[in-house]
Amino acid sequence: MTRLAEPDSEGTSLGIGTVPPGTVLRQGSSGQDVITLQYLLNIISEYYTGVPAPTQDGIFSSGTRQAVTAFQQLMQLDPDGIVGPLTWQTLYDTYQGIQQTVPSPGPVPQPDIIEYVVQAGDSLWLIARRFGATVDEIKRLNGLTIDLLNIGQVLKVPY
Repeated sequence: MTRLAEPDSEGTSLGIGTVPPGTVLRQGSSGQDVITLQYLLNIISEYYTGVPAPTQDGIFSSGTRQAVTAFQQLMQLDPDGIVGPLTWQTLYDTYQGIQQTVPSPGPVPQPDIIEYVVQAGDSLWLIARRFGATVDEIKRLNGLTIDLLNIGQVLKVPY
């Protein structure tokens, strides 16, 4: 799972557009619309601390009902734990409001890369420690599959 808690992460594959589902959901419901509901509640819970994040399993359990009820109370809806047209629309409006106010993530900053010439007594661990990197980062950056280094070998090291 990548970027699951970001408003733009899974929305397109879940079918989240501008029109909410027309189904009525309650405890005991299951399926794709429940997954959509749980996804929306999880995003909303990141920005509204009074809404607990339900498990995203497609089953409308008591945990999902608690999250729905908390959301309905927060939004001054009838806190019946049933997701009908008004609750769906309010969920979508809240989700879209979050999408519009949260800036899109920019490019991930890349660490500066330096070239380092291996000296006598060096090890990947010592080099990683010296430059604030990890052994795995250095190995990946240099295409290394073993930890053996040669004196005079030039390594790319994130700095």
